[in-house]
Parts: sequence; structure tokens; C-alpha cells
Amino acid sequence: MFDHHQTAIRMVNVDTIESYVKSRLESVFKGAVLEPFRTHTKKGAPLASLFFAVSNPRAVKVATNIASYILRQPARRGRR
Repeated sequence: MFDHHQTAIRMVNVDTIESYVKSRLESVFKGAVLEPFRTHTKKGAPLASLFFAVSNPRAVKVATNIASYILRQPARRGRR
């Protein structure tokens, strides 16, 4: 008479999602995939994760240096 549908709910955290995305990117980008840079809202909640991926294995060192430089820069809010 009444249909009882069960809904599966998965609970994962941001680290788990980042790990999954990184593994998927590594399957496509054969050079390297760096650890993600996570951005947050003003209240501290995760907003986005930025991944740097390199497809050319010979360019890994240069690309890693460039990405590291960009990530070390202070946030420039409101500037373009």
C-alpha cells in the first residue's frame, strides 16, 4: 500500500573529495598533480579547491615552481 523508499546518504569531508579529484586528475595528467589549494569563505567554510596539473612530464619542475610562487602570493581582494 505504501511504498517505503530508502535513500542512501553518504557523508564525506572535503579532504576525501579532494583526494578523489586528485586521483582522477592523476589518471589524465601524466606529468604531475600538485596538492590542492583550498580557499575559504570569510567565516572559514571551504569554498573551492584549486588544483595545478601538468601534462608534460619534462615540465614538472618548472610548473611546480610557478604554481608554488602563485600560491605564496598574498590574497589581493578587490583588485584586478
